[in-house]
Amino acid sequence: MKRLRNVKQIALPRRFAQDKRGATAVEFALVSVPFFGLLLAILETGFVAWANEGLQTAVADAGRNLMTGVAQTSSITTADQFRTTYICPANGPRILPSFIDCSKLIIDVRSYSVPASYSVFATLDTANDFYATNATRLFCPGNAGAITIVRVAYPMPVYLPILVAAPNNSVGVQTAGQYQGVPGTTGYTHLLLATSVFQAEPYTSGTYTPPPGC
Repeated sequence: MKRLRNVKQIALPRRFAQDKRGATAVEFALVSVPFFGLLLAILETGFVAWANEGLQTAVADAGRNLMTGVAQTSSITTADQFRTTYICPANGPRILPSFIDCSKLIIDVRSYSVPASYSVFATLDTANDFYATNATRLFCPGNAGAITIVRVAYPMPVYLPILVAAPNNSVGVQTAGQYQGVPGTTGYTHLLLATSVFQAEPYTSGTYTPPPGC
């Protein structure tokens, strides 16, 4: 009997090592954290792409009012007026996704009428000055025939906490201390950027006066 008991004691570790009950639960516990992290990262990446496409569509639609001279002949002289009238209208349909806070949109509009000046587009704000510093932003719609570039940036928050812990160059822009005059942009954000470039149509611009500083 004692010998049989010793044999059972020796076989117990072997049976424990060979027992596969609960193996699936253990394996799932090991892979669940990276799996769900990757899944949420994919969802947020898709959400950011969708939001940026919505911003691009809204900017392209609003830019048509500059291309056709509607904004110029309607006494739109500031970026805030352009935003509240065409990008985020108080009345009428809004193309911009509803979750985007219109007060945080950063707008820069420039125009050039001399062909020799078009080369500036190749290196325009390579340091991203227009969204980092208020003083570098302009609202200068062009007269008829002018080449105009409309740029709108939006600091969209990061919703997935794990992305905040990653290096800032892999998830977006570290906005702490950068976005002057834009509330609620501390920490990491996704920087959405939409651009529209066009030549203004030959509208009647005799009564249009460019805003100060243009």
